[in-house]
Amino acid sequence: MALRNLIDDLSWLAYPKATPDNVNPPELADDAESDFADRRERLAQQIQAAWEGGDIDPLIGQLSEARARRDAADREIRLLMAYGREFTGTRPDYTWESLAAAAGLPYSTARNAFDEDDIATVSEILGTEPRRRTPRKQS
Repeated sequence: MALRNLIDDLSWLAYPKATPDNVNPPELADDAESDFADRRERLAQQIQAAWEGGDIDPLIGQLSEARARRDAADREIRLLMAYGREFTGTRPDYTWESLAAAAGLPYSTARNAFDEDDIATVSEILGTEPRRRTPRKQS
């Protein structure tokens, strides 16, 4: 496969054509497509520059970046769940069931999704102590 085709394909996979089916609200699909086209072009330029500047394989580079985004999202989910369970007072909306559903996790996974380190991180970021709704295990 030619490098240019690979780069174009990767750009389209990152920013597929915006349609009313994949844009919210659907009536903004045309505006979103214009934005996506700009993003595809910028991404293609970045991938090309990375390849030329350091022999970074385009697909491997994009996979590594996607993994980093996933890891960051997983960390954010853990911190948000820790916040919801350990820092929000007696708010009844933040049950294990509601947090699991919002995070797209099974209930049993959600109950173990964060640990004392995550609670400590939230505490440090917010400068406050948790209410300690649930004893947690140390990781």
